[in-house]
Amino acid sequence: TPGADIAPLAPGTDGVSRLLCVAAVTPRKGQHRLVEALATVTDLPWECVCVGALTQDPAYVARLRDLIAGHGLQDRFHLAGPRTGADLDAAYAAADLMVLASYAETYGMAVTEALARGVPVLATDVGGVPEAVGRAPDGGVPGILVPPEDPAALAAELRGWFG
Repeated sequence: TPGADIAPLAPGTDGVSRLLCVAAVTPRKGQHRLVEALATVTDLPWECVCVGALTQDPAYVARLRDLIAGHGLQDRFHLAGPRTGADLDAAYAAADLMVLASYAETYGMAVTEALARGVPVLATDVGGVPEAVGRAPDGGVPGILVPPEDPAALAAELRGWFG
């Protein structure tokens, strides 16, 4: 079964909440929903970095860039392109919260990688994501799962996280 090696715990950041999304930038990964949700919490201090391929659906990437600009989020929402190895490790190390707004996910490897580094996860409750999030020894869920078709729930959980 897929898994992630235990990695050094992420130190996170101070002051500004640094969000990390690790997924190819495609419609099924739902980055547009993440932009829409974050546009409702611009009164709070956050920055979001999306790490993942920008070449699979160039038209979607262009629409996403327009959406980011339309909400005035160019300085806060960054499409960083693919990262691997030490660069990806650095992205996780800088993260306070991993966010994944997918419509479909077979396993959720990025979720597993985040949790292995001690980075909390806010993700949509789709496919293999609940399995990847798993259960803590006390039966609790070490992350927050929201319905995939409910951007308001994603926004509310983000506000709660920042609050």
